[in-house]
Amino acid sequence: MEVRIENAEFRVKMEIERANKAINDKHDVTYLFKEQKAINADQAEELKMQKETNKILATENQKLRNQKKISS
Repeated sequence: MEVRIENAEFRVKMEIERANKAINDKHDVTYLFKEQKAINADQAEELKMQKETNKILATENQKLRNQKKISS
């Protein structure tokens, strides 16, 4: 009888440890997901700013080309 109880206690302990590991793994993945989401948002904002800068520079380049054609 004592052996059965020890085996049952061991199985319960193993199952609790497995469940705790699964929970910790889920928390780790959730944290990494949130961290990557923040990085992606920062990169999206930076890309938006770069696109705006490129648009301004393209306009300035076109103005310079037009001035060059007129003065030639």
